[in-house]
Amino acid sequence: MPAIAEEVNDAEAEGVKLQFLVAPQRVLTDKRGRVTGVELMRTKLGEYAIDGRRRPISTSEKTIIPCDNIILAIGERPDAEPLRRFGIHVRENDTAAADWVTYETNRPRVFAGGDLVTGASNVSSTMATGKAAARAIDSILTGHDRLPGLLGTFDVGTNVPPEPEGGTRHVSEELAPDQRRASFDEVMLGLQQEQAVAECSRCLRCDVRETSAVKD
Repeated sequence: MPAIAEEVNDAEAEGVKLQFLVAPQRVLTDKRGRVTGVELMRTKLGEYAIDGRRRPISTSEKTIIPCDNIILAIGERPDAEPLRRFGIHVRENDTAAADWVTYETNRPRVFAGGDLVTGASNVSSTMATGKAAARAIDSILTGHDRLPGLLGTFDVGTNVPPEPEGGTRHVSEELAPDQRRASFDEVMLGLQQEQAVAECSRCLRCDVRETSAVKD
C-alpha cells in the first residue's frame, strides 16, 4: 500500500479498518436517494507493472458494506479546465507544463508550481518549487537575482565528529487515539526543549556509511 507506515499505524490505532484488494463499484441508495451501502469488487494481485507494484485484477466476486456516509479519497488530480481556458499548456495527467528551473508556463509571466506541476508530492518539494518560482518572478520584475542577498549567509562549523553522536532519534509525544477520534486537537505534541536541542546535535556520520558501502 503506497502510504507512510506511521500514518497507517495511526489510522489503525484510531479504529480505521483497512480492507485490501477491493475496488469500489457503485454506491447503493434507497428510494429517497440516501446512501445505504457501497458495493466492492474483490480483486487479486496480477503481474508486476513498470513501477514495481503488482496490478490488481478482478475476481468477479462482489461484496456490500452497509453504511450511510461515504468519503471519496482516491488520490489527487488538478482541475485543469481553468488552465486550459487561460491558454496554459497542460500535460496528459492534467498537470501544468512549466519550466523546471523558473516554473514559468507557456504564457509569459504566468507561473505554476507545487502539485499543480509535479503531481501529488510532499510539502518540502512543493515549497522548493515556490522558492524557485519566487526567485524567477523577482528577477523578471527587478532585472536582478536578489535571492542570495535576501537570504544571507550563515557561519556553520564543518568539523565532523569521528563517531555518530546525539543518541537515537527523539520521537514526539502524541495525543492518545481515543482523544484523537473525538477532536481536531493537534496530534503531535512536539519535543521538549532538551529533546529538541539533542535532536539538533545528532550526527549520523552519513559520509562514513557511504564510504563503507563503496568499500564493501
